[in-house]
Order: sequence, then structure tokens, then C-alpha cells
Amino acid sequence: MTSDVDESGTTSESKDPELLDTVTVTDTISVHPTPMLSLANTYNADELRDFDRRCRDILGHSNYTWFVELKFDGMALRLRYESDKLVLAATRGDGRKGDIITKNALTVNDIPAEIRNNSGNIVEIRGEAYMETNAFAAYNQSRIDQGLQPFANPRNATAGSLKMLDSSEVAKRPIRFFAYDLILNEADQALSSKIDTHEAKMGYLESIGQRVCQKRWHVTSIDEVLSIISELETSRKTLPFETDGVVVKINEDVYRTELGFTAKAPRWAIAYKFEAEQAETIVNEISLQVGRLGTITPVAELEPVLLAGTTVKRASLHNEDEILRKDIRVGD
Repeated sequence: MTSDVDESGTTSESKDPELLDTVTVTDTISVHPTPMLSLANTYNADELRDFDRRCRDILGHSNYTWFVELKFDGMALRLRYESDKLVLAATRGDGRKGDIITKNALTVNDIPAEIRNNSGNIVEIRGEAYMETNAFAAYNQSRIDQGLQPFANPRNATAGSLKMLDSSEVAKRPIRFFAYDLILNEADQALSSKIDTHEAKMGYLESIGQRVCQKRWHVTSIDEVLSIISELETSRKTLPFETDGVVVKINEDVYRTELGFTAKAPRWAIAYKFEAEQAETIVNEISLQVGRLGTITPVAELEPVLLAGTTVKRASLHNEDEILRKDIRVGD
């Protein structure tokens, strides 16, 4: 089974109807020289061990090591630097081509306009734009105060924001960014010859001024990977951003090349998905929210509950038909 995620395990931008209140870029498209492909998903230890076995069988040995990263729940981006300056930022799109959003990306503080210590190499970077949970909650509340429809989650808010035409408006939104990959076959030969593992790529990204997530692990066995996952099942709730799993990758480029790709995904990486978080609460009241275009949306006013790192007090009920279908009532 595969999911619509790129090599970092990142979901592509949503087409949720709530994004329609933004004006989006549709006529400036960039073709990705290296496609931003999907990853296969796995949901338990047996499936992850089977993935390890498949890699071992194809390679004929177990000399490889594993790199484990958080699977960020945001919007995948491609960044290109030439002569140390950012010349292109684009969304993942359909994996082969995406919208150009360079001006908007330059409003994100975590995305440097220039990189350092690079000696003018051409650098292609993959990364994740996202919103931290507390910042997202505050941003959503500001939308509600203005009579606007709140976003369902930080991922949708990030995607809708970065595809707006007005960069000054994008700059007001609390978007952050992690770099998580360096695409060496698009880089200068001088750079490619120096970096042959994912661990080295992450170190290089840090050295040129890119923000990378400090929660990452280089281990030698799938048992160690499973131990990391077990610990994260609990500790992820304390992270300032949403994550719904980890990405498990072979660290060494030489073995990645040998393993290659299927039609949809690399054979050397997989996304391990956590169980979805749930919480119980009480519907204290059902209120009506009027949008700027006069649209009326029923909203459940909830007993505050902590979920995915943020306190949830309200939830959209979408429309009257949905309320009737689910038989939602005050006191439920």
C-alpha cells in the first residue's frame, strides 16, 4: 500500500474545500528534475521487519544501516539554490511538477534567501513547511474572530497560505520549515563526491544554514528502529508540531542506488504510521458561524480537550445534514 507522500513521508497539499477562500497560484509550474515520489506505508512491527527482509534479500547482505526521521504533517517543498541564492521554491504538486511559490517561501523565516559555506554549488533541497500546534490554534482563533472559516488542521492552513498570490499576507502566517533531504544527482559533482550517506546530507544542510529537525537517529538494526518508534508513540505528544509517524531510510547512498525504485516509491525507504490520536469530550453547545460570504456553518462548542498537542475547544459540524446524519446533540 502506498500513500501520497514524498521521500520524506510527507503528505501533498490538500484540496480541501476550505482552501477555496484563498487565491491560489495556478499558472506558474515547475517540473521537478528528480520526482518527489510516494512512500509505501507500514503500520506494525511485522510489516517493518518484512521491509528489512526485502532490502536484505535484494542486496544479498545486511551491511546497511538505518536513518530514522519524524514524518512531518505539513507541505512538502523543493528549494533550489544557485550561486548560494534561493532561485526557486515549488510545491510537491503531483510529484512530477508543482506550483512555483518562491516569493512566498522567502517570507518564511526558516528558509534562508542565501546559504553559507557552500562555495557556489548548485543545491537542491527537499523540506517540509508546517505550523506549530499552538501557533496554528492562535491563527485559527484569529480567523474565527474575523468571521472566517477556521482551517481543519495545520497542514491545510500551511498549504492554503503558501499558494496565495499576496506574499505580504503569507508573511503574517506562522509558517515554519525543516529541510530533510539533499538531492545530490542535481548538485555539482564536487559536492556529490563528498557526501555519500543521509547522515552526511543532514550535517551538510545544517552547515549551510538550513534548519533541520534535531530528532533524528542513525542506527544499525531494525530492532533499534522499533525501539525508537515505541518511545515516540508516547513522547510525540509533547512535540510542538504534529507528526503521524516516522520515515525509515537506508543511510548509505550506494545501497539506495542498488535497491532502486518501484513505479511509485523507493525500495530503500518506508513510512511507519502511528495510530491516529483520539480524545473524548462533551458538546456543550452548537453555535452558528457566519462567514464573510454569508455562509452559515454549525460549530460544536466543546469541553476543552488536549489532542495532538493543542487544546481543542471548537469543531466544525459542516452543515445541518451532517448533524442529522450523525445525530449530534448538546450533551453528547
